[in-house]
Amino acid sequence: MSLETITYIGNLMGVFLALTIGVRLGYVLANRGTRRDIELIDRHFESGLQSARQQHELQLGADRQRQFREELKAAYDALGIWLYDLERTFDELYWGTRTEDDRARNKARMILDKGPWEVVRAPVALTSAELYWSGEVRRLIRMLQGAYIDLDARVRVRLPIEGDQGGQGKSWRPDLEQWDAKEKLLEIIGEIRDQMRSDLSA
Repeated sequence: MSLETITYIGNLMGVFLALTIGVRLGYVLANRGTRRDIELIDRHFESGLQSARQQHELQLGADRQRQFREELKAAYDALGIWLYDLERTFDELYWGTRTEDDRARNKARMILDKGPWEVVRAPVALTSAELYWSGEVRRLIRMLQGAYIDLDARVRVRLPIEGDQGGQGKSWRPDLEQWDAKEKLLEIIGEIRDQMRSDLSA
């Protein structure tokens, strides 16, 4: 082999070695870049997934809150109807002692015949609604139930016995304590309504 051939082969081997090293170095660098790209994609995907999870949880929380508000409003709507009925009942009791109309007196007697706790006990239809009432609303309702006993007792004393003709004239005499007992009940109902409004706007 001539010197020229040996030099040529040496150059070829050098070029081949440089190419091999270059390819290997390029592969290693490309592999590192790909790994880095994969890590970036993973991080981006994980961040997007976390953000989607948080959005979903926020949406679920908002939906639950909205549903609770709707159920609270329905519960307080039902309570409002019952309170309105109670106001009418208290007025009918009071009027039964102030009038000589037998129908009004008989209506008052029918209310008294139910017994005090039956008159101011929440209807069975409100049982599920009570779960949504605030503690303050329940406390005021208990106060209303206790205060009703005073009106009940005063009406029983003032209401003439059925068929008692001698009692008709006395029913028009003013009874401020009976009026105060009724007004106290209406005042508590007003407080309950104020608390309901406060609960609904919270």
